[in-house]
Amino acid sequence: ADLRDASQTLQCKDIEDANGKTLKPYPVFSMMSMQSNANRGFDLLTGGGDRYVTVWRKSKQGGWEVEDQLGPHTGWVKDLASSRCPANSISMHADSAHHVEDGTFVFSIGCNCIEVWYVVDGKYQHEHKLQIESSVEMGSTLSSDLLCLATHSDCGTKNGAENANYLFAGGVDGCIHRWSMHNNKFHDAGIISAHNGRVNAMLVCQAMNVLISIGNDGYVNCRLMDNPNPSKWEVISLNVADCGGFAERRGSNSSLAQGKITSSCIVHEAPNRATIAIGTACGKIALVNIFKS
Repeated sequence: ADLRDASQTLQCKDIEDANGKTLKPYPVFSMMSMQSNANRGFDLLTGGGDRYVTVWRKSKQGGWEVEDQLGPHTGWVKDLASSRCPANSISMHADSAHHVEDGTFVFSIGCNCIEVWYVVDGKYQHEHKLQIESSVEMGSTLSSDLLCLATHSDCGTKNGAENANYLFAGGVDGCIHRWSMHNNKFHDAGIISAHNGRVNAMLVCQAMNVLISIGNDGYVNCRLMDNPNPSKWEVISLNVADCGGFAERRGSNSSLAQGKITSSCIVHEAPNRATIAIGTACGKIALVNIFKS
């Protein structure tokens, strides 16, 4: 491994709290890298407590510089996601000389809003705002807050269907909100009741066509996206407290049943099998194998 750049530190600008006290540095809640045609390299995007997405780009001198700041958002930027523009999509902001395959959508969360940015030739331009209304039944404006994002590209290989891209957003209400992306427009594609409590994270295994959601209720839910109607998706659930074989943080004596699932990532995926890692608040990590029959 080459760690020559490991000592580099990126420092964002300071912000103040409600009492005017300077917070230094402000927290970084989300990160994402994406290829940049501007310098044939990549951009590092960070979502923070200043309610902005900071776009970092490596200069010709080798240092990191702030290329852009996207926002402000309505709250902390808790998650980021991206998706290539569908082949039949044309951006309102893209120059006519640009091929649509050069473009990418970037999504960023701020409270109950998702900001949509169109990226072409290294330039970020605001395109849409998607908003979730508060739940009257839950009696709180926080009930509409979103916590995580995921995207899915359906290549349309089944029955000659068109290519389709989807955006998923999981929130405090335990639901997964779904939009389809077509012709530069975002269409409400339904709400999925996913967990008894917050949806903390989501993963999409593209090779298996499976949506994985991680909930505060301790469950990992896998949905096979084999039907346009999400209500017909087969759901397989796993209670993490019932699992064994965990990698435990040294010094931790908490039982897994007491720990909330807080993070996840895909370790490996193939057309019929995927391995994911899930982390908990009690310091334990589980490796879960998912098989497609």
